[in-house]
Amino acid sequence: MKQIKLPVRNTFIESFSLRDVMSQDKVQMPDGKMGYKIATTEINPNNPDLLQARENGAQIIWATINVELKMQNLISKYLFGIELENNKRRNFFNNEIMAVDSINYAFQKKLSLRIIKLENLLTGKKYSELENKLKKIMIYRNAFAHGKLSIEKNKECRLEFYSSGPQVFQLDDNLWCDIESHFQIVNNLLGEAWKKL
Repeated sequence: MKQIKLPVRNTFIESFSLRDVMSQDKVQMPDGKMGYKIATTEINPNNPDLLQARENGAQIIWATINVELKMQNLISKYLFGIELENNKRRNFFNNEIMAVDSINYAFQKKLSLRIIKLENLLTGKKYSELENKLKKIMIYRNAFAHGKLSIEKNKECRLEFYSSGPQVFQLDDNLWCDIESHFQIVNNLLGEAWKKL
C-alpha cells in the first residue's frame, strides 16, 4: 500500500536572550541595513519525535472514532436489544441518525452516560471515571485535530491548542502514557456497561 505524503505545517521555536543579542556588534544585513544577528539553527523536519507525535496524533483521532462506535453500540443496544438478526429499525437508526454529523461526540457521550446512569450499569467511582476520561479523550482529539504542533530546537515537542482558553501539551512519555491509559479505561468501562445492559 502506498504511504501518502501530504503537506503539513511545522512550527519551530528558537529561544534566545535579548541581552545576548544586543551585546553583539551590529552587522550589515542583506538589504544593506544594520542589525543584530540572532542565530542560525538547522531544524530537521524529519525529527523522530516530531514524526512520532504526528503518528500518535493520528492514532488518537482513530481511537476516538472507535470510542464513538462503542457509544453508538451501547445506545443502539439500549433502544433495540441485542443484535441477533437484521433489524430494519436498528439499521435505520444506526445509519441515518447516529452516523450523521449532527450527532457528535458530545451528544453521544451525554446520551451514553444517561443510559449508564438510568440502568445502573456503572456506579460510583467507575461512572465518574468514565465521565472524566470521555471528557479528556475529547480534549485530546480536538487538540490533535485543531492544534499547532511545534518543536523547540529539535528537542521538546509540544502541542498548542484552545480549550476554554489557550493550552499547551508537552508531548513527552508521561503524556503519551496518560493518553494510552485513558483510552484503555474508557474501552474497558464502555465494554463492561455494554455487557451489563
